[in-house]
Amino acid sequence: AWGPGLLVAAVPSAVLAVVTSDGARAVAVLVAASVALVVGARTGLRAPLMIGAFTALWLAVGFAVRALPWPLGTALVVGSLLLALGTRRERRPVAGFGARLADLR
Repeated sequence: AWGPGLLVAAVPSAVLAVVTSDGARAVAVLVAASVALVVGARTGLRAPLMIGAFTALWLAVGFAVRALPWPLGTALVVGSLLLALGTRRERRPVAGFGARLADLR
């Protein structure tokens, strides 16, 4: 029951904190994400922990991308997406990969 309410509060604020150059909003969102993260960790609730962590990660990556020149920012975003895709793919083993690997010289 925590997830939807926290998402409604966190997502628009985090997006606006990155898109606009409002330092006070960014600090407030980061403090709220930290509080949600700590509350989730202390109480053993997954929703506040995950939403707080992803909000803080979104702010960090968003500000890093904005600070870099656009080619480096684009490379950072594309590289992160490819890394996430590869990590997801590693969870499901490819059928027959071990046998094919053993057949190589």
